[in-house]
Amino acid sequence: MAPSALALALGAAVLHAGWNVFLRGSEDVAARTAVVLGLSVLFFAPVAVATWSVSWAAVPYVAGSAALETAHFALLVVAYRRRELSVVYPIARGRRRGDRVVRRLRARARRAPPRAGPEVAAVRETSVVLAAVFAGAFLRERVGPGRLAGPEAVAAGVALIALS
Repeated sequence: MAPSALALALGAAVLHAGWNVFLRGSEDVAARTAVVLGLSVLFFAPVAVATWSVSWAAVPYVAGSAALETAHFALLVVAYRRRELSVVYPIARGRRRGDRVVRRLRARARRAPPRAGPEVAAVRETSVVLAAVFAGAFLRERVGPGRLAGPEAVAAGVALIALS
């Protein structure tokens, strides 16, 4: 794997885990999520409008994707209100991983190359381990060997599948 790809994949894993620690560490998870998502739209929408060329035919898919992403964040807020980060995050990542598996299967059916190399996907999934470590370090969750073994097993399983 190219060093730049490794650096980007590890950076993405750290940012993704860090974002979830930032959310879960809040007294009001819903408010923090709304503010961060609102700021993201405020900062990135103008860039998207100025630089991307999207066909009007894509609008229903963009709207559908936005609706599903909104549901994802709403469910994440509910989950973080009820459970610790080291429990919720690996499950949420597993669901997202399932979405990527479906996309890869569809891409193979069309004979299109997958979006990311298997090595990049394996490294990116280390975020589940990082989230458990961050939960113990920053949120003072009790992350013992048993709770850490789950995310490690998820990351190892993804690595084995991706690299085989």
